[in-house]
Amino acid sequence: MKIAVLGAGAFGSSLGGLLEEKGHKVIYYDPIKFPDNSLEDVLRFAKVILVAVPSEKISALVREFPEFGFSKSVIVASKGLLSLRDFRKFKQVEIISGPAFASQILDREKVKLTITGELTEALFKAGFIEFDKTDDELGVIFAGSLKNIFAVEAGFRKLEPETIEFEQFIFRALEEMESFLEMNGARRETARLACGEGDLRLTCSSEESRNYRFGVRLRSRFSGTPDETTEAINAVRGIEEEGLEVPRKAEILKSVIRRIKNAA
Repeated sequence: MKIAVLGAGAFGSSLGGLLEEKGHKVIYYDPIKFPDNSLEDVLRFAKVILVAVPSEKISALVREFPEFGFSKSVIVASKGLLSLRDFRKFKQVEIISGPAFASQILDREKVKLTITGELTEALFKAGFIEFDKTDDELGVIFAGSLKNIFAVEAGFRKLEPETIEFEQFIFRALEEMESFLEMNGARRETARLACGEGDLRLTCSSEESRNYRFGVRLRSRFSGTPDETTEAINAVRGIEEEGLEVPRKAEILKSVIRRIKNAA
């Protein structure tokens, strides 16, 4: 199958490489890494679009789509979204999310991901990938954004996995994630899937996470916008722009939102 990967960063490239390994024809749209590939040419080539650009760039990118591009099927791999508004015109939209760094995909380590459709399963089915499935698209994107925010707080606290403090933090963060999902029209139980608890544990336990590293810098009284893409900043902005409700008892979430806003 011909697939367009929008975004040739570490994660987009690792997913694209897996698709190529499985025999699919892949073309990338990334003005920096592939300056000769125009968006129109890439979209015309492909039957399926894999979106792997940073979430804050999606709206502007979709506005550049030629009309025929909306007839394609789309798989969203970007995290940090709090709305699927940008994808309403597409013929078919599915989501893939969960605890996997680009390095884990490249090294073919065992991972478990959450998906919302059969096309995604067919394209990415591999011996080292396990899936859990849901049709709660809103819950999946909420979880993918919230775990980035919690990871900032984990970095600020310098939490380490397999400690009592880490487990207590994950327990409370999951409760807050469940409440947020339910309050904003998604399902509580989605927080317990790979896109929720699995990704939360991974992102809150490693300096390989950009959001965790941002939290570590905040601990050192850093202020301003970090040089690297930090999805939590956009997620905090998105919560306000979308008018989403933060549960009254979500003390960790409210605290780290204030911390991010004060710094950025």
